[in-house]
Amino acid sequence: MRALLLFLTTTAHAYSDGQLIATADLAFCPTGTTINCTELNARTLEDDGSVWRVGCNRWGDPNQHWEQKFSKWIREEVGADFMIQHKLATDCVDAVLFLRTIFARIHHLPVAYDNSGILLSQDIKTYRKVPTLNVWNEKNWKYNLDHDLRFRKYLSLLGNTIGNNIEPSVYPIELTDPKSKHRPRLSPYFTEGRILYDIHHATFVSKVDPKSFSPIKQTYSSLPTEIRSLLTSDIQFTSDYVQGQGVLGFRWPFSCGRGFQLAPAERMPGYSLEQYGSAFKLSYDKTKTSSSKVRDYLKKIARDDGVIANEAYIDEKFSEIKALVEFRSQIVQTALKMKEETPDVFSDPSSDDYGNYSTSNRDRRLCKEADDLNYVTRHKSSLSTYFVKKYANEKIFVTPTNYIYFQDFIHDCSSMTANPNGDLQTRWGRILILPSETPHAQH
Repeated sequence: MRALLLFLTTTAHAYSDGQLIATADLAFCPTGTTINCTELNARTLEDDGSVWRVGCNRWGDPNQHWEQKFSKWIREEVGADFMIQHKLATDCVDAVLFLRTIFARIHHLPVAYDNSGILLSQDIKTYRKVPTLNVWNEKNWKYNLDHDLRFRKYLSLLGNTIGNNIEPSVYPIELTDPKSKHRPRLSPYFTEGRILYDIHHATFVSKVDPKSFSPIKQTYSSLPTEIRSLLTSDIQFTSDYVQGQGVLGFRWPFSCGRGFQLAPAERMPGYSLEQYGSAFKLSYDKTKTSSSKVRDYLKKIARDDGVIANEAYIDEKFSEIKALVEFRSQIVQTALKMKEETPDVFSDPSSDDYGNYSTSNRDRRLCKEADDLNYVTRHKSSLSTYFVKKYANEKIFVTPTNYIYFQDFIHDCSSMTANPNGDLQTRWGRILILPSETPHAQH
């Protein structure tokens, strides 16, 4: 047996990664497929012009539990400033793609994304002449991420191609643990790193904490594509969605000896059409899943029994909403400058500029956050008192001289206007305080 393993390992060095068949690949390959790759350290392989080498490494290796490790990495390593620290320009889908790809690069795991029927895997040789840092690991990955030119070229390729449509590369996961007995519980497959996706927006699950009143957090980037901080909020979707969207995971790449392929969605661990079932359908449109039903259900089954809103929840919501408002202020200020320089820049509602600087979807998500906080403070007097005392008079500056009061925003978020053609007062509505104004009496 040892002689056979030695033969397989030695032989594997002569193959490209796409020709190697690892043990985990057999779950997806035809019956009778023979492995030709067992014990092979990808970090010892020579650069063959691919973006990186993977050898026998596979996401489905039962001895490694890579998905769990990916979740842990998201939880521990990906903070708000991740993209700024590594100078990565992203929109919402880019952020999801980049993080998955960076983790795979650290551990020499394969990736494959479907670009209109053409798979873009780490095995492509498009950038073979671009310098690379061949060996990545848990100690050097931050330096390598900043300096591996070939890898960063590959990230740019993904952003310009797969960033427009991730649906062919993902699969729907189950929401409910089938082993739940007394009441529904969150599926073990719903973990950090999973994707929340609808036609308008993509986020990733960044925290699952059953002991928190907000048990599921999502983190994301936004339009326009630029180097920015990541934003975090409670789980929510921007719109209702159809099959192929929703709560998703990445399909695993595998090889049967003729290049990497994507595992069939229905054979991926945790695959389920549960979220598209009748219990989650819109009452007036049975072709769509109600995103609010899914959101509320997930929060309910993710939270431990007896967990209630407390002052920590108020503090958390204030910080998250303030960050979202400040991000909106950047979008609005940029739009005002663009309109000053080119008055008709937003004249075409179908243009990229209009889409990038309209805040309709952002405002919908932001006002939902405000609604959640408003609901809690209305229904628990002690938290209402705490909120009013600590945060009602908090100012959030939306320009160097203009601000809004946090309490005004919570109660009158809908007065804002998303249209990028609006002036400052129009964009912020009744809640905007001008320098010459006297603060409202309730303050």
